[in-house]
Amino acid sequence: MMISMNKPPAKPSTQAPPTGPVKDPKSGAVHPGKVEYVNADDGTSKFEDARNVPPPIAFIGGVPVTKIVSRALPDGGREAVSFDADGKALRAQTFIKRKTP
Repeated sequence: MMISMNKPPAKPSTQAPPTGPVKDPKSGAVHPGKVEYVNADDGTSKFEDARNVPPPIAFIGGVPVTKIVSRALPDGGREAVSFDADGKALRAQTFIKRKTP
């Protein structure tokens, strides 16, 4: 590592990570705090703090997403279904695996 003698090294950031409730930028709805990612193929799941999830994934139509279940498709793609806190499906998406020439 090369250190410049002309200017002092950068100071580490003292800014604290965001805290408090996560709000939808459009509707103002408050997220309950966690998004569960479930792999339906093997039954594993993990939780992610809503502060670390991009708003277009954490909220659909102003409704907080609390669970996303994904599974492999026979063609190599994936399907993902997003649910609200009451278990209502909000959106289903299919991701197609591209064939390379």
